[in-house]
Amino acid sequence: MTSQDTDIPENANKTLAERSAVKFVVAIEDIPYFHWQLPIFIESLNDKLPHGWETFVVVCNDNQPFSESLTQVFQAYNIKNFTTTNYPQNENIEFAGGGDYYVAVNRIQALNAVADFVNPDDLICLLETDVFLYKDLNLHVIPTTNSLAQNWIIQEELFFSLRRESEGVNLSKLLEAMGCSHSFKPGGVILFLTGATVQNQKFIRDCFRFTQILFLMGKILEVHKVWIAEMPSFALALTMNGIPYEVIDDPEFSTLNVADPIIRPGTFYHYYHDLRDGGDGAFYKSQWYKQLFLSKNFLHEDISHWSSQATSPHEKYFFELANKARLRIHVSNYYRRKEKDFGKSS
Repeated sequence: MTSQDTDIPENANKTLAERSAVKFVVAIEDIPYFHWQLPIFIESLNDKLPHGWETFVVVCNDNQPFSESLTQVFQAYNIKNFTTTNYPQNENIEFAGGGDYYVAVNRIQALNAVADFVNPDDLICLLETDVFLYKDLNLHVIPTTNSLAQNWIIQEELFFSLRRESEGVNLSKLLEAMGCSHSFKPGGVILFLTGATVQNQKFIRDCFRFTQILFLMGKILEVHKVWIAEMPSFALALTMNGIPYEVIDDPEFSTLNVADPIIRPGTFYHYYHDLRDGGDGAFYKSQWYKQLFLSKNFLHEDISHWSSQATSPHEKYFFELANKARLRIHVSNYYRRKEKDFGKSS
């Protein structure tokens, strides 16, 4: 290998014909909070995926009919969707403390739901819905095998400590106490898993189990953010079962770029940051943050009010996506109503 070659990712040497198809998977509930996040996510991938690459939306609604708002999203984008069990609605992890509603387990159930609809050599990318692709897809950073994005929260010596607390769980020692001899590698949040891995029921069940274990340990320790318990479950389950995986540190998958004024094209930007936690909102020097729209549809709000205040190129791009998504849904719904009216008149 020459010195020039060292800067070229191994993935870049694979042509599209040689690569496995990637299926982007998100889990949602049928509530307003997801009625606006989902179309922005889908819009960011629209017309950018190579042939055979797809987006799968898993709706955790106990297999009930979709609301009108969600139906409009699916009709506008015509993407594959699945319904499945909503475990947080039906099961309590921590019944001793009066119950809980831990929505993060739906991410694991999403993998479970799509397992029968993927090929063993497919690559499944599990994402949060509060993510969008900034500009064009960068194929060079998309892995070809089991890979988890590096994550500083999981990487902490004591998980749950968040660089502030003294309480937490040493994940490596947890595995060691269970007799695991494999080396733990801290990755999560954005995942790339082969179809064969997703179809491994022992792996899926262990993701659920590790989430339950950490959730309960967090409750015992009385940590402030027990809701992050699901984050390392995939890495723990992979390690425990001896399934090989890599941790990738490409900036395109980073969650540490919330204060960056500029990000790379091809970044899957995670707009999770809450202004009330201190610092900026979801973007560099921004006052906008998703928690403002927990119970109302952002696409029905005055987007121009926020876009006029955007301070970074990727924040402006986000609001452009929101406008495009709103228009696409509006136009689709308009023509659907016209067709329905035409059918009645004829």
